[in-house]
Parts: sequence; C-alpha cells; structure tokens
Amino acid sequence: MHITAVSPMGGIALATSPSERLALEAEALGWFSRKRDTVETKMWYLPAIKAAGFDLQGLRDHGPQLLALRDWLQKTPTPTEPEYDLDLSQRDYQRPGAGLLRENEGAILADDVGLGKTIMSATVMGRRLLDGGSGIIVTTLGTKMQWREEIEDNIMSSCRPTIYMSQGTKAQRYQTYQEWSRGGPRPLLLLHHDSMRRDVEKLIEVTKVARLRHPTLTFNIDEASVIRNSESKGWAAAIRIGANVTHRIALTATPLENGLEDLWSIVTWVRPGYLGPKDNFDRRHIERVWIQPRYGQGFWKVLKYKHIGEIRPAIRRIYLRRTAGEVKLSMPKIVTVVRSLEMGTRQRALYERIKRDKAESRIGPKEALAMLRQVCNDPTTIGEKGESPKLDEIEEICQQWLRAEKVIFFTDYRKFAVKIMERIRRWKPILIASGVTTQERDHARRMFQKDPNTRCLVMTSAGERGLNLQAGSILVNCELPWNPAKYRQRVGRIFRMDSLNDCIRIFNLMMHNTVEDKVAAALGFKQDLFDKVIDTVTEDDVRDTLTMTTTQALALA
Repeated sequence: MHITAVSPMGGIALATSPSERLALEAEALGWFSRKRDTVETKMWYLPAIKAAGFDLQGLRDHGPQLLALRDWLQKTPTPTEPEYDLDLSQRDYQRPGAGLLRENEGAILADDVGLGKTIMSATVMGRRLLDGGSGIIVTTLGTKMQWREEIEDNIMSSCRPTIYMSQGTKAQRYQTYQEWSRGGPRPLLLLHHDSMRRDVEKLIEVTKVARLRHPTLTFNIDEASVIRNSESKGWAAAIRIGANVTHRIALTATPLENGLEDLWSIVTWVRPGYLGPKDNFDRRHIERVWIQPRYGQGFWKVLKYKHIGEIRPAIRRIYLRRTAGEVKLSMPKIVTVVRSLEMGTRQRALYERIKRDKAESRIGPKEALAMLRQVCNDPTTIGEKGESPKLDEIEEICQQWLRAEKVIFFTDYRKFAVKIMERIRRWKPILIASGVTTQERDHARRMFQKDPNTRCLVMTSAGERGLNLQAGSILVNCELPWNPAKYRQRVGRIFRMDSLNDCIRIFNLMMHNTVEDKVAAALGFKQDLFDKVIDTVTEDDVRDTLTMTTTQALALA
C-alpha cells in the first residue's frame, strides 16, 4: 500500500514526573479520542495499531499504553487507503465502507439508503472469491434478481463468480445448496430471508462442507434489520449458519427500527458477545414497566432508554454509517407535502363507534388500532360503508402529476392497494404486493424503471425494502408507518445517488383528528431515538434518557 508520512503527535516530550506523565496521558487520550472518530482512523489506524501489538481495549483508560502509543505514532507513518485489484469504479466515499468490511471478520455497513452499500459489499466479496473463497448473500425476495444484475454489471468481468440462485421447491433448493457447496469456481449463493429460516438445517450442513473446501466463507445479510428480533426464527437461523463462516457482513440503512434491542441483535450476529449478554444490555439501557390489561395477558412495555451515549462508541470499530450530506454526494432535492384530510360523515361515525367499542372492551386495543387505521383509508376494506377522501386525493394526484412524472403509492394494507388499483385503473397501474410471484415482481420493477408508458406503481410492505426505483419522482404514503425505519426505506426507493430526477416529492396523506396524528407523534419519537443512537452526534447532543412513555406515543385519538 502507499503511505504518506504524518506525525500526529510530534513534539511531545517524555514525562519526567508522575504529574507530567498524567498530563501527557490525558493529552494522548484526548488526541486519540478525537482522531479515532475519523474515517481515516476507523479504516487504517486501528488495524495498524492492532498489528503493532497494542491492546485496543486498554486504550480506553489512562495508562502506559497511551504513552507507548504516542511514541509509536511519532515514528509510524499514516497508511492511506488500500488499493483494490477489482476495478469497480467506486466513488471515493465508498472505499472506506469497503475497507471496513474487508478489515473485519464481522461488520455493519449502515450507510443511508441510496449510497451504494451493495457495490461496497460486492467489492469485498469479489476480492475474497478471487482468493479462492466462497460466499452467501441473503436478501429480500424482490431483490434477488436485482443483486444478480449488480454482480453481473460490476464484478462479473473481474471475478467471474459461479452464481447459484435458490428458488423453486424444497428439493430444488436443496439441490442448489449441494451444488454450491461442492461447485465452483468462486461459488456465490443467492437466497432470500425466508429460505434461510426454512432451510436452516440444510444450510448448516452445506456451509460446513463449503468451509472445508474454501479458505474463506463470507455470509452477507442484506436488509439485515429482518434479523433485529433476537427471539425470531430468522435470527436464530442466522446465528447457527454464521457459526460455520469466516466473515459476516450486515447491510442495513435502518439498524434500529423499534428499539435498542434491534441494534443488539444485529451486532451480536455480526460479532457474538460484542455488546455482552442481552440481559446485561437490557438492564443497562432499557427501563420497562409491566402492563396488565383488564382482559388478556400482561406484557412488558419500554418506559425509557438510558445511557444512550455509550452505544455508538462501543460499536465504532465494526460499524460505519454516513448520510448523503456527510459524503457531500449530490442527491435529489426532497419536497415533502402533508395532505391533512377531513373524514366524511359516515366515515367519522364509524370511527367513533370503534373507539367506543374499544373503550368498553368489546374489542382489544390491537384490533381496534388496526380497524381505525383501515377506516382512515377506506371503510369498505373492513366491510363497512363510508367515504374515502384518501382515494379521492390519490385520484387527484394522478390527474395532476402522471403526465410528466412517475408515481409510487405505498400502503400497509393489501385490500387498500386493490382499492387504489381499481380507482386509478385508467392509468394502467402495476402492483407489487404479497401474493405476487418473484418473476411478476421483477417484471413490474423493470417495467416501471424502463417503460415510459408505465407511470404508476402501487406497493405494500412487500416492496419497501431494497428495490431500486429511481425512475420515480413522486412517492405517496397512503398512511404513515409506525417507525422511521420503514419511512426511510420507502423514501429510499426513489431517493438514490443515481436518481433520474433533480427533485422528488413525498406526499403524506393523513386524516385530521384521528389515530394518524398519534402515529406521526410516535414516528417523531422513534426518529429522535434513531438519531441519538445511530446517526452521528456529539456527547453534548445526547440525553441520557428518553422519557416519552409508550402510552403517550401510542394513545389513540
């Protein structure tokens, strides 16, 4: 690698007394604390320091390690970014991301949506494949083909991997796994999250075989927030399969969706034990309260989070996140428009009736919440009569914008997606939702991206992660999601570095004086938590606790 001579702590004399030594230790600690926050230190100083035999854990405390580190840094040039054998035409800001993944056995790349996490991880996997390794990429059902296209476009000519696609029946998938584990050269397996969970026993078997045949086995989980629940079968499957690999990569723009437990789960998969046992983590950072409703089982609810400022420093060595602003990347301008709509007479009467039923315990709180949100969309989706101002607004948006722009409508509810399709059928919309096959989903994506006459796409949560839809310039949230991670994922479908538009518009449809007002409040609360734990902040910006209670966040209008 090339090096540039730098003496970051030159001119500091050795201590001759205990007091001078303490002063020098404090100065050294201050320098290192500031310097290690830079991308340069994360990527290149720390590996060099570790290779020189310094105890990185010991550097957190004042002591002889700091003085020895100071002297070593005076004599040691600063490494610059490593060269890559793969010519992937990466942007400058993408090289540190690739460096993080390359230099760690397990790491999280959490750059904001649209910054090219796929190509950064492909760089690292391509290098390891060239060195005789093998790889697994786990992604969403709708993005498997998109991943294959990225590989073919970016590393096929340099690396020429043998790609194995998991699909079809159980017998067909198992045959693919066997061929991958014994095949080659440079075998790369693509499968989706559900297959990882369903086929865990077979995948454990074949990864053991692959590990014997190859010096490295890289396990890359795209959209890694799907393993955020440490009690889920998906997380358990990832942990068990991960025990057979040499390197783990987690790609996600949203490592924290609902609470700090999400981050613990992903970090623990990447580097088991890094944040300690879950019980210890919970006691340190989460305060819960027991809720016992009149009917049904009791449950624990998060009351507040504590000591948030400790978390980001604890994971900085295996974690990297940048936003478009931080990397000075030219991105489209975002214009957000909130359309606050008034309910119709029959719609409001139905809404109030459901609230009364909930208050009198005739229906449970979760059922009531789901019904209220669907009534805000269209009462007919729950078998009732009533107006739908949202459908009227959606039709008006199509009339105003579809001649010149491409529009995406997002909804959490498939029944409402069908209603939207019926209302705007004259514009020939296409649908991506549950029940749509992988081939149909990929066809819909290609049509929206490349066909100038396909101008309208209706999507449920089945399409909110991973799909590149930068041909779109308008996104309509028919209802706001509960957490900012889902909101970011939706916006990230069109807000990308390779967007085809200079300006994108986000329309948020909300019914006035309803539960949707409270959803917006809860969304802001969770975004506040995300910003303090995940995005770059200083210690002075971090409050030790967040005190908004679950009851306040989720109270019904």
